[in-house]
Amino acid sequence: MQYSFFVPYSFPNIAFRFESVPHSCGKCCIIAAAPEWQEFSPDKGKFSILMPNEEIVDMAPEPGEMHEGVKSTKMYLSVHEKNVFMVSYADFKSDVTQLPSSELLDSAVEGMLEDGKKLVSQKNITLGAYSGREVQFWDETAGITLTGRVFIVKQRMYMLLVGSDRNPQISNVSKFLNSFQLID
Repeated sequence: MQYSFFVPYSFPNIAFRFESVPHSCGKCCIIAAAPEWQEFSPDKGKFSILMPNEEIVDMAPEPGEMHEGVKSTKMYLSVHEKNVFMVSYADFKSDVTQLPSSELLDSAVEGMLEDGKKLVSQKNITLGAYSGREVQFWDETAGITLTGRVFIVKQRMYMLLVGSDRNPQISNVSKFLNSFQLID
Protein backbone atom coordinates (compact mmCIF):
# COMPACT_ATOMS: atom_id res chain seq x y z
CA MET A 1 0.00 0.00 0.00
CA GLN A 2 1.09 3.55 -0.54
CA TYR A 3 0.12 6.51 1.63
CA SER A 4 0.82 10.17 1.16
CA PHE A 5 0.31 13.25 3.25
CA PHE A 6 0.74 16.95 2.71
CA VAL A 7 3.66 18.72 4.27
CA PRO A 8 3.47 22.54 4.49
CA TYR A 9 6.01 24.93 3.00
CA SER A 10 4.78 23.99 -0.50
CA PHE A 11 6.50 20.60 -0.44
CA PRO A 12 5.05 18.21 -2.99
CA ASN A 13 3.02 15.34 -1.55
CA ILE A 14 5.33 12.73 -0.14
CA ALA A 15 4.43 9.08 -0.60
CA PHE A 16 5.52 6.18 1.56
CA ARG A 17 5.27 2.48 0.89
CA PHE A 18 4.68 0.35 3.96
CA GLU A 19 5.42 -3.33 3.70
CA SER A 20 4.92 -6.21 6.08
CA VAL A 21 7.92 -7.59 7.88
CA PRO A 22 8.01 -11.41 7.95
CA HIS A 23 8.43 -13.28 11.23
CA SER A 24 11.82 -14.85 11.79
CA CYS A 25 10.46 -18.15 10.49
CA GLY A 26 10.11 -16.36 7.14
CA LYS A 27 6.89 -18.16 6.29
CA CYS A 28 3.76 -17.00 7.98
CA CYS A 29 3.59 -14.36 10.66
CA ILE A 30 3.85 -10.61 10.78
CA ILE A 31 5.52 -9.13 13.82
CA ALA A 32 5.73 -5.59 15.10
CA ALA A 33 8.52 -4.99 17.55
CA ALA A 34 8.27 -2.00 19.84
CA PRO A 35 10.40 0.81 18.48
CA GLU A 36 13.64 1.69 20.18
CA TRP A 37 13.41 5.41 20.77
CA GLN A 38 16.55 7.47 20.26
CA GLU A 39 17.25 11.13 20.75
CA PHE A 40 17.69 12.99 17.49
CA SER A 41 19.21 16.48 17.28
CA PRO A 42 20.46 17.70 13.88
CA ASP A 43 23.35 20.18 13.92
CA LYS A 44 21.49 23.25 12.64
CA GLY A 45 18.03 22.28 13.89
CA LYS A 46 18.32 23.82 17.37
CA PHE A 47 16.05 21.10 18.78
CA SER A 48 16.04 17.56 20.09
CA ILE A 49 13.30 14.95 19.83
CA LEU A 50 12.86 11.22 20.37
CA MET A 51 12.48 9.28 17.12
CA PRO A 52 11.24 5.67 17.05
CA ASN A 53 13.77 4.24 14.66
CA GLU A 54 17.48 4.33 13.90
CA GLU A 55 16.80 5.10 10.24
CA ILE A 56 15.95 8.77 9.82
CA VAL A 57 15.50 10.19 6.35
CA ASP A 58 16.87 13.71 5.89
CA MET A 59 14.99 15.71 3.25
CA ALA A 60 15.23 19.25 1.91
CA PRO A 61 13.12 20.64 -0.91
CA GLU A 62 14.49 22.34 -3.97
CA PRO A 63 14.33 26.16 -3.73
CA GLY A 64 11.41 26.28 -6.19
CA GLU A 65 9.36 23.93 -4.00
CA MET A 66 9.46 26.20 -0.94
CA HIS A 67 6.89 28.86 -0.18
CA GLU A 68 8.13 32.26 -1.33
CA GLY A 69 8.37 33.52 2.26
CA VAL A 70 10.66 30.68 3.36
CA LYS A 71 14.44 31.00 3.19
CA SER A 72 15.28 27.37 3.99
CA THR A 73 13.67 24.25 5.35
CA LYS A 74 14.61 20.75 6.51
CA MET A 75 12.50 17.68 7.18
CA TYR A 76 13.36 14.45 8.97
CA LEU A 77 11.25 11.28 8.76
CA SER A 78 11.23 7.98 10.57
CA VAL A 79 8.88 5.15 9.62
CA HIS A 80 7.85 2.45 12.07
CA GLU A 81 5.18 -0.09 11.19
CA LYS A 82 2.50 1.97 9.44
CA ASN A 83 3.33 5.19 11.27
CA VAL A 84 5.36 8.07 9.89
CA PHE A 85 7.03 10.37 12.41
CA MET A 86 8.18 13.70 10.99
CA VAL A 87 9.86 16.79 12.38
CA SER A 88 10.65 19.78 10.20
CA TYR A 89 11.58 23.41 10.42
CA ALA A 90 11.44 26.41 8.11
CA ASP A 91 13.30 29.69 8.44
CA PHE A 92 11.41 32.76 7.24
CA LYS A 93 13.00 35.25 4.82
CA SER A 94 11.48 38.38 6.33
CA ASP A 95 11.18 39.42 9.96
CA VAL A 96 8.05 37.74 11.32
CA THR A 97 8.71 38.59 14.95
CA GLN A 98 6.39 41.61 14.70
CA LEU A 99 3.48 39.55 13.36
CA PRO A 100 1.02 37.93 15.74
CA SER A 101 2.03 34.28 16.07
CA SER A 102 -1.65 33.35 15.79
CA GLU A 103 -1.64 34.57 12.15
CA LEU A 104 1.38 32.42 11.31
CA LEU A 105 -0.12 29.39 13.06
CA ASP A 106 -3.47 29.90 11.30
CA SER A 107 -1.63 30.00 7.97
CA ALA A 108 0.28 26.80 8.79
CA VAL A 109 -2.93 24.96 9.72
CA GLU A 110 -4.64 26.21 6.54
CA GLY A 111 -1.71 24.85 4.52
CA MET A 112 -2.10 21.45 6.17
CA LEU A 113 -5.78 21.35 5.22
CA GLU A 114 -5.24 21.71 1.49
CA ASP A 115 -6.43 18.97 -0.86
CA GLY A 116 -9.62 18.21 1.09
CA LYS A 117 -8.16 17.27 4.44
CA LYS A 118 -10.58 17.75 7.33
CA LEU A 119 -9.68 19.34 10.63
CA VAL A 120 -10.74 17.06 13.48
CA SER A 121 -9.43 19.20 16.35
CA GLN A 122 -7.06 22.01 17.18
CA LYS A 123 -5.98 23.81 20.32
CA ASN A 124 -3.51 26.52 21.24
CA ILE A 125 -0.44 25.32 23.12
CA THR A 126 2.91 26.73 24.19
CA LEU A 127 6.51 25.57 24.30
CA GLY A 128 8.05 27.69 27.03
CA ALA A 129 7.41 31.28 25.92
CA TYR A 130 6.56 30.31 22.33
CA SER A 131 3.10 29.90 20.81
CA GLY A 132 2.00 26.74 19.12
CA ARG A 133 -0.95 24.80 17.83
CA GLU A 134 -1.82 21.14 18.24
CA VAL A 135 -3.90 19.72 15.40
CA GLN A 136 -5.44 16.50 14.26
CA PHE A 137 -6.86 16.04 10.81
CA TRP A 138 -8.19 13.35 8.51
CA ASP A 139 -7.20 12.81 4.90
CA GLU A 140 -10.12 10.97 3.32
CA THR A 141 -8.33 10.48 -0.01
CA ALA A 142 -5.26 8.82 1.51
CA GLY A 143 -7.19 7.27 4.40
CA ILE A 144 -4.81 8.58 7.06
CA THR A 145 -5.01 10.46 10.32
CA LEU A 146 -2.39 13.10 11.08
CA THR A 147 -1.64 14.45 14.54
CA GLY A 148 0.82 17.26 14.95
CA ARG A 149 2.12 20.39 16.56
CA VAL A 150 3.37 23.62 15.04
CA PHE A 151 5.47 26.18 16.92
CA ILE A 152 6.68 29.65 15.96
CA VAL A 153 10.08 30.37 17.52
CA LYS A 154 11.51 33.73 16.50
CA GLN A 155 12.27 33.43 12.74
CA ARG A 156 11.56 29.70 12.57
CA MET A 157 8.52 27.46 12.36
CA TYR A 158 8.79 23.92 13.71
CA MET A 159 6.32 21.22 12.74
CA LEU A 160 5.92 17.74 14.22
CA LEU A 161 3.58 15.20 12.60
CA VAL A 162 2.58 11.60 13.10
CA GLY A 163 0.67 10.03 10.21
CA SER A 164 -0.99 6.64 10.08
CA ASP A 165 -3.63 4.70 8.18
CA ARG A 166 -4.85 3.42 11.53
CA ASN A 167 -4.72 4.83 15.03
CA PRO A 168 -1.09 4.75 16.13
CA GLN A 169 -0.45 3.88 19.74
CA ILE A 170 -1.36 6.96 21.76
CA SER A 171 1.74 6.40 23.89
CA ASN A 172 4.00 6.60 20.79
CA VAL A 173 2.35 9.80 19.55
CA SER A 174 2.59 11.40 22.98
CA LYS A 175 6.18 10.26 23.47
CA PHE A 176 7.19 11.78 20.13
CA LEU A 177 5.30 15.08 20.52
CA ASN A 178 6.15 15.61 24.19
CA SER A 179 9.87 14.90 23.70
CA PHE A 180 10.41 17.97 21.47
CA GLN A 181 12.78 20.48 23.10
CA LEU A 182 14.52 23.61 21.92
CA ILE A 183 18.31 23.83 22.22
CA ASP A 184 20.17 27.13 22.27
